[in-house]
Amino acid sequence: MINPSYEKPTLLVLRRKTRISSDDLARAAGVPLALSYAVEIGGFCHKETALKVLAAFNSLSHSNYALADIRWLRPVAWTSSMSQAARNIIC
Repeated sequence: MINPSYEKPTLLVLRRKTRISSDDLARAAGVPLALSYAVEIGGFCHKETALKVLAAFNSLSHSNYALADIRWLRPVAWTSSMSQAARNIIC
């Protein structure tokens, strides 16, 4: 069986198809570059951070992507099921 999320692009892949830099994206999202990049690669982050970065990307690129359109290496990384301690460490 093929994993359907494997077919989805990461935000990094989408961003690289534009002239938007990682710095520009982080600045527009109002988050540190490290957190923005974590979202770009589909890594661990708060769901709120992912939404901010994705909204900034959509605004800068005139796109309309949703979280469900993006490939996440670990989809549970941005759910509310993360413990508060893990959130404080990771994000």
